[in-house]
Amino acid sequence: MRRKVLALLSAAALVYLCGAAQPMSSHTSVVKLMDFDAANQIVVGYPGGEPPLGAYQRTSETQHLIGVTGPFYPPNPCRGLIVAWNQLLLRTRASGASTELQADIDRPALGRILLRMALHQCNAEIASDTSQTPEPIISIRPVP
Repeated sequence: MRRKVLALLSAAALVYLCGAAQPMSSHTSVVKLMDFDAANQIVVGYPGGEPPLGAYQRTSETQHLIGVTGPFYPPNPCRGLIVAWNQLLLRTRASGASTELQADIDRPALGRILLRMALHQCNAEIASDTSQTPEPIISIRPVP
């Protein structure tokens, strides 16, 4: 009996030391996009619009949310990209894809939109897991 308890405590300590037992810590902020690495699915930007740069990684669990388009004036190149993002998501949902898992979303097309958003330094509201680096993106929504 004593060996079983000792083995159980050793296994629990190993899991804790490896980081598997650490709780997820999430944070949401508006990020000014500066770059998107499509090969690694990493978004780089300024959280809150201010340095230092943050790195956020899109994963298969990332939720892509409908963006906020904002006002029509003054003209803003980001608005058109947000409209394209929304149309892609709405077209996917209209085709019967799961809105919860978003399994059928055209991730490469959204990646191309993210790259263009970064080129124009557009904003996105990103909820991420701050306990890892780069921070895995929980959800992402383009905002004006």
